[in-house]
Amino acid sequence: MWINVRTFCGTKSQRFDDLSKLTKIETLREKIQESFDVDPSLQKLFYRGKLLVDNHTLFDYNVGINDTIQLMISKPVVESEEKEEEKEDQEVVRSEEECTGLYKVGEEVDVYEQSSGAWFEGNVNRVFKEIIGEESTVIYVATLDGYDDSDKVQCKHDQIRPRAHHMYSREDLVVGLHCMVNHNFDTEGERGFWYNAEITEREEKNRKLSVQAKIQLGEILSEVTLCFTDDIFRIESRSESDEIITPEDGDKIAKRTSAPDCIHCKDSKKNCKFCACSVCGSKKDPNMILLCDECDYAFHLYCLKPKLTSVPEEDDWYCPTCKHDDSTIVRSGEGVKVSKKKASSASAKQTSNRDWGKGMACQGRTKICSIVPSNHIGAVPGVPVGSMWKFRLQVSEAGIHRPHVAGIHGRESDGAYSIVLSGGYEDDKDYGDEFYYTGSGGRDLSGNKRTAVQSCDQMLKKMNLALAKCCATPVNAKEGGEAEDWKKGRQIRVVRNCKLRKHSKYAPEEGNRYDGIYKLAKYWAEKGQSGFLVWRYLLKRDDESPAPWTKEGKKKSEKLGLKLVYPAGYLEAQSNKENSGQKNSKRKNDSNIDEPASKKTNFVIDEDVRALISKDEINSKSWGSLLDDISDWHNKVTDMFTCICCTDVVFEPVTTECKHNICLKCLKRSFKAEVYTCPFCRFDLGKGYGMKVNGALQAVLMDIFPGYNAGR
Repeated sequence: MWINVRTFCGTKSQRFDDLSKLTKIETLREKIQESFDVDPSLQKLFYRGKLLVDNHTLFDYNVGINDTIQLMISKPVVESEEKEEEKEDQEVVRSEEECTGLYKVGEEVDVYEQSSGAWFEGNVNRVFKEIIGEESTVIYVATLDGYDDSDKVQCKHDQIRPRAHHMYSREDLVVGLHCMVNHNFDTEGERGFWYNAEITEREEKNRKLSVQAKIQLGEILSEVTLCFTDDIFRIESRSESDEIITPEDGDKIAKRTSAPDCIHCKDSKKNCKFCACSVCGSKKDPNMILLCDECDYAFHLYCLKPKLTSVPEEDDWYCPTCKHDDSTIVRSGEGVKVSKKKASSASAKQTSNRDWGKGMACQGRTKICSIVPSNHIGAVPGVPVGSMWKFRLQVSEAGIHRPHVAGIHGRESDGAYSIVLSGGYEDDKDYGDEFYYTGSGGRDLSGNKRTAVQSCDQMLKKMNLALAKCCATPVNAKEGGEAEDWKKGRQIRVVRNCKLRKHSKYAPEEGNRYDGIYKLAKYWAEKGQSGFLVWRYLLKRDDESPAPWTKEGKKKSEKLGLKLVYPAGYLEAQSNKENSGQKNSKRKNDSNIDEPASKKTNFVIDEDVRALISKDEINSKSWGSLLDDISDWHNKVTDMFTCICCTDVVFEPVTTECKHNICLKCLKRSFKAEVYTCPFCRFDLGKGYGMKVNGALQAVLMDIFPGYNAGR
């Protein structure tokens, strides 16, 4: 996934592509340091008003694709060498004593919150004097309005002031005025926090007032256009000589409007299933509401099934949906167990309710290839040449060609990763070990058309440019290019579709087939049969595995048990249609569809692999269960040896005393965070645990998934 990171003032923005939902916040800080040149200790990251803290993931904060995280840069604390030496030599004695200050206990004030740079309404709860050595500082303890009494804020004299009670009129808003304004940096037009600001521009047309101001965020000034100009407040101040003004003595205190706690009901009295009971939505009987410790949803005692008569005595309470049971606990020697949330997701379901007669182009994937990233170059570990799938969707799920419809997969800035030959362009020519491929574009696909005749010239951009970058020669957008040594070009995975069969004898009779690695020899632009300019590409095969249409390739496919793979439920659905008298487009007695390929396979594990497995004695129990049933071998090995931290196949695995396997880097990261337990079962490993890589297991995984360590 990708996200955007921008500074609060908006002067710099950067997109990060190589992230996942499980990326830790501290890992994101390191990437930000490389791009923004800001030390992680000086970074304050905000997403939807929340301060992102370490030891959490992007998933914990519900950060989605293309979302924006705001970066606030703190000013480094610089102390002179003399002060540092004094601190080292002087024995500091810290003490506290009650005292009185400019602000009295119970007084309504505005309190500065450093993490957000905003001012919040609160009440003084306590005043004391902090004595460090010979220096003393008055500290105010305040409780913020709308927050729990236990969440108290300590602040010094410059972080507290009288509560703003004077609202400016339109005529008072002049350039240069210092005031307090409300602004939301995440969602324009919505209520946010209150900040100090200076008005920089004022314009009024047709009774509509437009005000621009510089908002102060610590040491940073961010210029914005204010959305709420009718409630701008005066910044109050007080010195020792000032008289304390109470609401009765001075002006009537105006009520400030801040961002609502609930974005769905805007804190109104109407029913809301997000901030009140998630069953009935009612906000009545708050003393009878329970909060689930996992999903954070609220429930009335009498709305639960079965109903509760009193609040449970347990410290942790879970609603019926999130209720935990002992079967989810990972015990010694067991693999990762899927959570209830993931178990109910589409990717975890083994059955499908799809109507297989209505096409597959717009269907969602039921699983995602996690062995390699989406921008992986070259062969995918565990997918041999000659593998066949009924639908393009399955090819995407296997990680061979990710797009469901597009013929080229790549990025304009990076290059192409895979292509599909389906006979969609009349200029395509297929000779097996080499073929001429036509670029994309130049067709009017409006009206939701899948394909159309060539109606304009193609251009060397987007996917055409991505494919051209795979050639071992500089890109030339006018004349094209030809590589002196085409084998030095970039590896491209090639899939042939059965639609190509009417033009080529090398295409499969049914479904889609992975035909191995090809490389781009040359590319050029010429007029096609349609009379319009098209980009042509010559690709040549460069794969160690024999081509599937050769005798050697057919023999290898038979040895590996490679047959056409159907989605779960497809054959049953076709059979039901036949039994109910519906027309079936497939031959009823086709020997290839007697039963799913996953149930009928000739797959054999090589003796070399078995010899490597026998050397991994510490995981003998896990390997024993896998060898008992070798159907769907690669997926079962992936599930068994998945690291719980990075959710990928373990790389440089460390097998713990409790028989769990974790990546060396993941375990080091855990120890760096001062967590000295097994990430699977919380077995205490000890601070001085020696992280020894299980070389035998690494050798087996490298043999089963050759090249899976790329990019790790």
